[in-house]
Amino acid sequence: MAVASPDQIRDSRGRSWTFYHLTPRTFHFENDEFDYPDVAFGDNFLYLTFNSQKQGGAIILRYPLQQIGEKTTIAGQFVHFTDPSYIGPAQLTGDRGWFGTRLNSATLRVYGWAETQSAGITHFDVPVATVRSEDWSSLTPDEEDWLPPSSKIDTAVTGVARAGPELWLAWSGARKISGRDQNAFPHPHIGIAVISLQGRRLIAQKYLWSRDHAYAWPSLAANPALEVGISFAYGGGRTRGLQHGVGTVRRKWEFMLTTSGRTTGSGGHFVRIRTSFPNVDDFVAGGYIALKDPKRPDDPTKVVNHPHYVVFRSA
Repeated sequence: MAVASPDQIRDSRGRSWTFYHLTPRTFHFENDEFDYPDVAFGDNFLYLTFNSQKQGGAIILRYPLQQIGEKTTIAGQFVHFTDPSYIGPAQLTGDRGWFGTRLNSATLRVYGWAETQSAGITHFDVPVATVRSEDWSSLTPDEEDWLPPSSKIDTAVTGVARAGPELWLAWSGARKISGRDQNAFPHPHIGIAVISLQGRRLIAQKYLWSRDHAYAWPSLAANPALEVGISFAYGGGRTRGLQHGVGTVRRKWEFMLTTSGRTTGSGGHFVRIRTSFPNVDDFVAGGYIALKDPKRPDDPTKVVNHPHYVVFRSA
C-alpha cells in the first residue's frame, strides 16, 4: 500500500511515497497468497479487501485514515470470511463501510461496518433473480476466447458503490442459468442490483448486454451528485476484439467506448473506476487492452498491455 498527499505527489513528481507491505504473514496466513485487492474509504477509515488463494475466502481490512496520514505505524482491524471468495468494497461510504458479495446464485449479501473503533461487522441478505453462470465463451475475430470457463472471478460482485440511500452492486453474468438448455442472453453480460440500505431490499435489477458481443468485469463508483459510474470490458461475438468502456447507470444510462481496433483476447479483468480529484463530480477510470508483440508476431502468448486512464463526466 503506497501513501502520499497531493502536495507530495506534485512536489516530488510522483516519486515520494510511504509504503506498507501487507504480506500473508502480517495476518498469520503462513505460506498463503493474496490476490485481487480493492480499496475504498469512508469518513474515518481506509478499507481494503482481497482474496486468500490457499486458505480460501476473502478478507476485509481497515486502517484509521488519521494514522495513514501521519505515515507512521498503523494499527488495523480485519475479518476473514471463509465462504465468499470475493468481497467488493463500496465507494463513497460515509460513516459506515459497505461491502457486497454473492452468497449463492440467487442471493446477495451486504456487509456493514460502522465507523466506531469497537463496532463489529453486520450483514443482511437480499434475494435477486438467479444469475446466469454457464456458457461464458466469447470469441474475438481471431478466434481467441476472452471469457473462458476458467475465469477466476466468474459471477462475483466486482463493482460496489453507495449512492445516498442506495447500494449498487455489479457482476459478470453468462448466457444461461445452470441446468437449463435455453440461453437467456445471446452473449455474456453485466448484471446490476440496486438495494435500499434502509429497507434492506432489492429496488431494481438491470442488465448491460448486446446482441452482438459480450460485457464483463464491471467496476462501480458514485460521486457526490449521486451519479453511479461504471468501467467495464467488452468484445467478442467474433466481431470485436477485447475493448474498454465507461459510462453512467443511475441518472443517465449512457456509455462511451474508450478503445477500438484490433486487440488480442488477453486481459480485460483488471478494471477500476473512482471519483476524480479535485473535481469530484468527474469520474476517473482505468482499463487496458492487449496487442500482439510486434517483435514476436507469430507467438500468440506474447502480448503488450496498453493501460488507459480516462476522465469523464455525465453529459
